[in-house]
Amino acid sequence: MLYSNWLKAPLAARNAVAAVFGIKRVGNVEVNSNTVVKDGYQLQDIEAALTVENMQGYTGSKEKDSSVLFDLVLAKAQGQEPVVAKVEKEPEQAKDPAFEKNKELDKAQEPAAPKKRAGRPRKNAK
Repeated sequence: MLYSNWLKAPLAARNAVAAVFGIKRVGNVEVNSNTVVKDGYQLQDIEAALTVENMQGYTGSKEKDSSVLFDLVLAKAQGQEPVVAKVEKEPEQAKDPAFEKNKELDKAQEPAAPKKRAGRPRKNAK
């Protein structure tokens, strides 16, 4: 997953991250159908350098998701302000047991839908 994110990053960003983390280019660039398959950096070198701990140390973040950390590393290496998606918190009342009990009571008081009768419909006699 990290390598596919690595290849999707712009070339300038990859080079900046490689310089910061000391990743050396050892191979050739391989392109197939206008898609970069290999960019000269080895997967083992990238994974060894871009560990969660190393990326946390570089960004100063306590995030544990490697994909989010990699985005933060890319932004910082390019000199951009990192954008972190904020997770909306559940309303406090949803965690309140009294609120949950009231929701259950409200459901119990709702009228039940009429049951359908089984069988064939009757023909109207004239």
